[in-house]
Amino acid sequence: MIEIKILDKHGVELKNGDTIKYASITPIYENGDFWVGQDGVKINWETYLIDPQSDTDDFFSFFIPNAIYDKSELIRIFDFRECSDEEYQGILEEICECLKIEFTSESDLLEKISGFEVIK
Repeated sequence: MIEIKILDKHGVELKNGDTIKYASITPIYENGDFWVGQDGVKINWETYLIDPQSDTDDFFSFFIPNAIYDKSELIRIFDFRECSDEEYQGILEEICECLKIEFTSESDLLEKISGFEVIK
């Protein structure tokens, strides 16, 4: 038997039945069609109940939402072909505002929005 332990970004072991919290930063497309063009970005905290058996029964797979955000990924999500330092700062400020995070530094923010946290 294989046993896999999964830890959150604080080193807390994930167990069946736990709820996790993660930052969801996703593009919004006009009419839901990414070929038409982007019409904004949805930024919020999401929660997800860990139930591997139900997931495999329903979807034939089990996954844990676990986005890892960095500068290039945020620029891509916000649909900038080129992004000045001022525009990137605006992206960071918008994320902080939507997620109600106090901005201290870029690295601190990226750490807060990447990965997942067990909230039981």
